[in-house]
Amino acid sequence: TESSSLTTALLSEMGIPRIIGRGVDKLHDRILRSVGAHEVIDPENEMGGRLARRLSQPNIVDQFELGDAVLAEIQAPDILVGETLAELDLRNTYHVSVIAIQRNDNVRPNPPANARLESGDVLVVLGGPDDVEHLASQA
Repeated sequence: TESSSLTTALLSEMGIPRIIGRGVDKLHDRILRSVGAHEVIDPENEMGGRLARRLSQPNIVDQFELGDAVLAEIQAPDILVGETLAELDLRNTYHVSVIAIQRNDNVRPNPPANARLESGDVLVVLGGPDDVEHLASQA
């Protein structure tokens, strides 16, 4: 922790425009920021959070936080299979937008309203965390 703090301080003195540090705890995060880090990451904590979400919501393949929203890959729940996006009206029903549909190894970005969901499809959706979890929990 001492070496990363010293390295961050030296990089800051050199005028490096973007310094990203790796913190090990909250105190170390504060120290790195105080000596010039623009951003501090904790990969172990982030991966732990992602793993916890995967275990608690197995239908959510992956998700990324975007402020108050999340971009998530969701295994299409069986109750959606066979329906078109227009018929499902996910924006009004679940308050999420479908950004893409992944079928096998093909990704179809910005799918049309008449796109019919098939078993095994992965939906890339954007919405609030609770809304995404609600959609993913439909079995």
